[in-house]
Amino acid sequence: AELEFNDPYPANFIYRQVATKQALRSALESPGIYCMIYAKGNVYHFYNNYWQSDTDNMLSITGGQPYSSGGAGFIVGMTISTDPMTGNQQRVAYERLCPYCDKYDKKVSALEFQEKCSRYVVCPRCHRTYDLEVQGAAINGEGNIRLYKDRLAYDGMNNLRIYK
Repeated sequence: AELEFNDPYPANFIYRQVATKQALRSALESPGIYCMIYAKGNVYHFYNNYWQSDTDNMLSITGGQPYSSGGAGFIVGMTISTDPMTGNQQRVAYERLCPYCDKYDKKVSALEFQEKCSRYVVCPRCHRTYDLEVQGAAINGEGNIRLYKDRLAYDGMNNLRIYK
């Protein structure tokens, strides 16, 4: 059965210190590396699938810039596979929450990397696994489910924007 999931959440994240955060910069510049971004208290957390991690004080960096997501943050990275139209790798951004748990159980379940160096993220609640290289598609469980996708703009140096 084909299940359609429309992302109900506004996405808004602006970060102007990418060059200072190795976990994030690696994901935006190296194919196959993905970084999770989330806020806890007044701190941004960045960690990637190669176990690099960084933090930053949210208020000093953004000056109170609004941060919006489905409640679990974002996953960003650059695909290994190339876009058939351009021949280039694509930078991608997804909501870091399980769309199945969000839609059917009305629960925010933050995804985690399946293992080190993995392109898969798993929901600790329903145990669905999603493939970041295949447009966030679920590889187990019922239906054709994909992660909620956001837009990403990166200037190649320091500025990142995730938005709807």
